[in-house]
Amino acid sequence: MRQSTSIFSLSRALVVAVLFTLSACASGGGGGGGSNTVKGIQFKTLQIGEGIVFETGEIIDDDKFNEVDVLIYVGGSTPKLVTGGATAVENAPANWFKGAGGIAQTFVMLADVPLEKPAAADTASLNNPKVGNGFVIEGFISNGWARGIITRVDAESLDFEYEFVPATNAE
Repeated sequence: MRQSTSIFSLSRALVVAVLFTLSACASGGGGGGGSNTVKGIQFKTLQIGEGIVFETGEIIDDDKFNEVDVLIYVGGSTPKLVTGGATAVENAPANWFKGAGGIAQTFVMLADVPLEKPAAADTASLNNPKVGNGFVIEGFISNGWARGIITRVDAESLDFEYEFVPATNAE
């Protein structure tokens, strides 16, 4: 009888330890960023009128420029990417890697996009985005930066991949 009580106590202690460990992992347990901070490379699709909060990966609709880090809308007849901001004309900085003549460079993969932060005055939008356009955007909502690359574009939406770099790691 004594042996079965001891096995029961050991089993109970093991279950408690496992539950504690799983709870810590689920809550982001130990290390950088909040529990909702995305980690690693993310793959997202934005429809016209949607935006994203890079830090959490949350998609927000209804052209809420003051609630997102970047959004897509139609400017004229082509899609346009614009960073979030306090007002429609006060946008967060973005590096679209525009070269001579204002043409945005293209990259083959996300790893090719340099983590070159934009100057505070670099708040222009990216008109008519193309596959391979890279970007580094300062979060308006997120506390950090996102480096990304556009992987598909059509008249209704675009796909991109990005990685979020928290402000503490981006300095």
